[in-house]
Amino acid sequence: MTDDLVKRLRDMAANQHDDLSIADEAADEIERLKAQIEHLEVEVVWLWVQVEKKNTVKGDTDVS
Repeated sequence: MTDDLVKRLRDMAANQHDDLSIADEAADEIERLKAQIEHLEVEVVWLWVQVEKKNTVKGDTDVS
């Protein structure tokens, strides 16, 4: 969904002669936020693995 929105915003900015640079700026921001979310997802997985390792060492496998 986000990729389609970014593409549509960039197409809109490229096809118009008015000041539609805002669409390009919005697409840049969406891409930046998407990259940040992907980075945070990786961090969450890494933290989950650390919790699992700690619980395994303690012999406690129930993290709920």
